[in-house]
Amino acid sequence: MFVLFIMLSLRKTDVTHESIVAVAQKEADSALSSFYNESTLLCFSSSDTNVEHLAIMFTVIVGSLGLLLILMTSAFVFSVKRLKAIRVSKLSRSLYISAIVQTLMLITNMFLPMTIFGFVYSLKVENSADFASFLPFFSSFHGIVDTLSMLYFVVPYRKYCLSLFCRKKAKVASLNQNS
Repeated sequence: MFVLFIMLSLRKTDVTHESIVAVAQKEADSALSSFYNESTLLCFSSSDTNVEHLAIMFTVIVGSLGLLLILMTSAFVFSVKRLKAIRVSKLSRSLYISAIVQTLMLITNMFLPMTIFGFVYSLKVENSADFASFLPFFSSFHGIVDTLSMLYFVVPYRKYCLSLFCRKKAKVASLNQNS
């Protein structure tokens, strides 16, 4: 939807129906020939357009942010390892491991698939439509996996969740009411 909005907003308004049909013939060969006489036919060429430049810029920004996150997490890991001589508390160690795990999940579930998707789209890799359409599927897992990791690394949440699954039979004390 976002890409369609960008394409519509960047589209020239003085385009004739004949030029749209010419673009459709160039881009899709004869696949759209039955729709050439439709007055509502819209066909965009993505080569040498602002949309292509935006896709390349988006890919570079997402890839750069992913690298920045990796560098910042690495700096954090090395600074904690340097302080290892000082006694690290159990909570600090848990937060340290949590930061690493959540960074890896963010990279693998969000940054890496979107960067690969951007490269596939920007470089126009042949026969990659199925692969490219499958990549955003990984980002849908990020919310689930991030919540599960939070439930594991925050001790009160973990204890509560474990208590839901490992319920012990409660002993019920009854009062013997003999009159």
